[in-house]
Order: sequence, then structure tokens, then C-alpha cells
Amino acid sequence: MNLPKIFSAAGSVAFLMIIVGCSKAPDQKITEAKNAILQAENAGAYQFSKEEFSSAKETFDSAMSAVAVENKKLPFLRKYDNAISLLAKVEELAGSASESAKAAKEQIRAEQEKALREADAKKKSGKTPSTVKAVKGKTVTKKSDKSPANKTIKN
Repeated sequence: MNLPKIFSAAGSVAFLMIIVGCSKAPDQKITEAKNAILQAENAGAYQFSKEEFSSAKETFDSAMSAVAVENKKLPFLRKYDNAISLLAKVEELAGSASESAKAAKEQIRAEQEKALREADAKKKSGKTPSTVKAVKGKTVTKKSDKSPANKTIKN
């Protein structure tokens, strides 16, 4: 047997195992998680879904810490499984925060539209809690829901 050839072949196999075994940082997942947080922020999650949004940001920070820890290891010892799992959780939390914010904004919009319709209906029917008419600098107020005040004050 030729000893140098055996060592050369073993070295090549070990080198291939190291290269194949090296994990790369989950750059694509990081970008996707960042985008999910930005979408949630644009949807107003920081205002309407504070807890979920904060949780998504904290989880992202944890994922980035996990990536940093792995990056300090030798390339063939790196495993980004924890970071990848955390980044998936970020996307889930940010998506949920975004949907919650959209739903909250829609509910507020619907309540505002309902209030406007009710106010408009009262205005059209003349049924307001207090109908006021000013004549010659004086004001007459009639508290009645049945008919508007049409009194004129004469001096």
C-alpha cells in the first residue's frame, strides 16, 4: 500500500465532509423576517397590536443573537437550526400582528362610519337632542326630539 495516497484520499474525504457539513447563515430567512416586521409596522401593528409586534421584534433579536453565536464557531460546527426556527416564529408573529392591526383599523373605520350615518340620519330627521336657532344674537334652545325649535325671539 502506498501510504501517501491513503492520506491524500482521507484528507480529500475529510475536506469534502467539512465543506458539505458547513451550514451557511440563513440570510434569506433573515430577509424574510425583516420584511414581515416591516409589513407589520406599515400595517400599524406597533399601535394596534403592540404585544404581538413587540414579541416579533424580540424574537427577531433572539434569532440574530443565535446567528451571531453560530458565526463565531468553526464553519464545520455551525448549526443554524435554532436561528431558523426563531426566524420562522418571527414571520408568524409579525403576520399575526399585521392581521390584528388591519382588523382593529377596520373595526374603528366601521364604528366611525356607523356614527356618521347615525348623526346624518338624526340631522335629516331633525331629531337632535338639542336644536338651537340663533336670532338677533339671542339663542333659544328647545330640548325635544319631536320637532326642531322654530321660535323666533322678538324684541
